Amino acid sequence: MGNKKRVKDGIKYGIIYTEIIMFLGIIALECGSGSLIVSLLRLLIVPLPLAYIFTLTNNAKSLIWWAFPIGEFVAFIATIIIMKKIFRKNGLTKTETEEVFL
Repeated sequence: MGNKKRVKDGIKYGIIYTEIIMFLGIIALECGSGSLIVSLLRLLIVPLPLAYIFTLTNNAKSLIWWAFPIGEFVAFIATIIIMKKIFRKNGLTKTETEEVFL
């Protein structure tokens, strides 16, 4: 009984995972290098060195988890910068940009 439920849950979450990956792939087609930069920043470039540095402190158990939110924040700032460059490259003004997001 438990195995059937596990299989159904696996299929359900697998489909959700696949849809998310497809959506991110479509986004990456517009600016593949920007997407790669953001992904690397949030998953490798910022969190791994920070996690290592945090392990060298006395309070490593609680500090190490801050590496992930800090990596997300740095990636967020990089995303804003990349989006501004894309909008400038495509000739979008501030009002046209607001219409896209509203």
